Amino acid sequence: MYFIRFSLSLLLFLFVSRVIFGMPPNRVEVQGRQLLVNGVPFMMKGVCYHPVRKGETVPDGLMTLNPTEEDLLVIENDFRMIRDAGFNTIRTYEPITHPKILELLNDYQLKVIVPVCLAWEKYQNLASIEDLIKILQKEPSTLFWEIGNEWNFNHFYTDFIGAGSDSQKLKAEDCDEIIKNISRLIRKGDLYKHPIGTDIMLLDNAMKTIYPGITPTIDSYIDLYGVNVYDGTTFGKRFHQWESMSKKPFYLGEFGAVAYNENTQHEDPDDQDHANLLLFTEILENVSAKNPEHILIGGCLFEFCDEWWKGGNPDPSTHRHGGITVDHGPFPSNCFDDEYFGLVEIDRTPRPTYFSLKRLLEHQN
Repeated sequence: MYFIRFSLSLLLFLFVSRVIFGMPPNRVEVQGRQLLVNGVPFMMKGVCYHPVRKGETVPDGLMTLNPTEEDLLVIENDFRMIRDAGFNTIRTYEPITHPKILELLNDYQLKVIVPVCLAWEKYQNLASIEDLIKILQKEPSTLFWEIGNEWNFNHFYTDFIGAGSDSQKLKAEDCDEIIKNISRLIRKGDLYKHPIGTDIMLLDNAMKTIYPGITPTIDSYIDLYGVNVYDGTTFGKRFHQWESMSKKPFYLGEFGAVAYNENTQHEDPDDQDHANLLLFTEILENVSAKNPEHILIGGCLFEFCDEWWKGGNPDPSTHRHGGITVDHGPFPSNCFDDEYFGLVEIDRTPRPTYFSLKRLLEHQN
């Protein structure tokens, strides 16, 4: 009888605590090459998520910042489609703090790679970063924090087209200092000790030349690395290359193919499907959740839906191809057709790759 009363009291306490304080955060930690969530190896099956309204640009058109009721309906449908396809993680480029969206993330059991300081401007307001940590450290959807996005390429967005004069561009040591200081800020503010990641861009095939001194300099501040790779239909030797770079695990922060072929000047969703399926299959075959000797946590495919504001298009209500062509770039034509990366079109019509990845992912645990 005592045991029954105790059990009922415990259940009542847990229920009241959840109502008053919300759902408890997960325990997330890096152990060896694995990412553990509540002690269980986590396989990141992710997709990048940056939903911008048709005809609008960022930041005002980003649905997750100040969502209307209509936006919330779109976002919930997005989360349903993402979950139904077998994805368990989204990577965003602005933090999600809106209470209703956070609730939807929990409803659809999606984890979030939380961007903390992607650009130099964010670094100028450390108080807002502290507030962000205070809010999101308690969220069950928070998987880990992420500092920077391709910062070894854009130097926290001070070194790219339209960024200003050369004198305003951050140097390597400045970037290292930002990572160190933001990491310390997170360690101090996050009572739940979520891991800290940072995202870099693979600039060439020789990983040791990605960025001079990146690993020795910041390894003590970082728990895991995101690497953005766009190069055909395979990652080649890059998983093995990373083993010689760092003892920390890594994940593919971005990868994927476009649904437009610049060589033929036509939309090509079938080639996009072919490449995405090969790339995600290769990731799943090399994740540390299946084999702790592997170094890869998983990856985030770029991206869920088309963004018509990209590609240098002066009219964001028009879908336009074209972009930067590089030696190693997204399949099928090595061109960053930024408005054609979506698993779904801007009206959420799924492309073939959505269904192929769903068949691949839904049975992966």
